[in-house]
Amino acid sequence: DRPHTARISIELLADELVVNQLATQCRRLLGVQAVKIFDEETCIRREIALIKVRAADHGTRDEIIQMTNIFRGHIIDVDKESLTVWVFGSQSKNAALIQMLEDFGILEIAKTGTIAIERGRSTIYDESKLKEEYEYGKNVL
Repeated sequence: DRPHTARISIELLADELVVNQLATQCRRLLGVQAVKIFDEETCIRREIALIKVRAADHGTRDEIIQMTNIFRGHIIDVDKESLTVWVFGSQSKNAALIQMLEDFGILEIAKTGTIAIERGRSTIYDESKLKEEYEYGKNVL
């Protein structure tokens, strides 16, 4: 929503001390405008997965299509010997679909990392650096 600004989500398993240390280090970087720590209860986390599955006959294709529909995924490419499935959802949902598709023979998987946004009215910009603080880095370089 802001031109020339990229958003990066970092997901890590660590204790509170390490998470706060990482956030502090990121805040010190000149080009960083804001750092916000999300917890699982107050944010929405999703990922995208593309899964290419072996599907040589009609029966197999039908099963894969039905399974994909149950997980609210989409078939985005069809070949004589494979189907490519697109699914968007929580990490556990996508992992469950991948596990189900393994029986057919997965040829390839491509996944995004986790993206996250806080629930409710609060935004990442609520904790952004002061304009002077952010602009300082531009003038020093």
